Amino acid sequence: MLHHPSYLIRRGNVFYFSRRVPFDLQSQFNKDRITISLRTNSRSKALNSALTMSERLEFYMERLRLEKFHTRELGLELEQTANSNPPKTDISLETALTDYLRLKGGSRNKTFHQSSVRNFGYLKGCIGHDQLCQISPTDAGKFRDFLLNRGLSSSSVRRIFSVVRQASHVLQLVLCR
Repeated sequence: MLHHPSYLIRRGNVFYFSRRVPFDLQSQFNKDRITISLRTNSRSKALNSALTMSERLEFYMERLRLEKFHTRELGLELEQTANSNPPKTDISLETALTDYLRLKGGSRNKTFHQSSVRNFGYLKGCIGHDQLCQISPTDAGKFRDFLLNRGLSSSSVRRIFSVVRQASHVLQLVLCR
């Protein structure tokens, strides 16, 4: 039987939902533990409420992680200002995908190639341009929301970001700096 943590505590006759803030998100919160009264003394009602609260909190924390992820892990920076030097060379998403498949896809199966093409198609369709160096943190946020609005789970969104990041990060570091 699969056990889901309930994060229940009892104070007197009332149940509370209590959960520590994960270490990687503590800078986003003003305390290290979230404690909320479930306003019931019934254990079964408290378990149902705690499960719902836990799912909602997990979704919220996942969104916070993705915010941090798309700015740091994707290697995205603030858009270039007029005074800064323009990138030396720009590269299209198509070229990034081709290079990624050439470098990483040699011994991989057909599914790897199909999912990579699909993921880059999602990105291109969402942001509306095809230049790697023009991708901004705003674009990454739009892309994340685009994928979530398609009904994809947060783990699928992370997987898609990982593929796009792997392909674009090295090329962006080399070509856009």
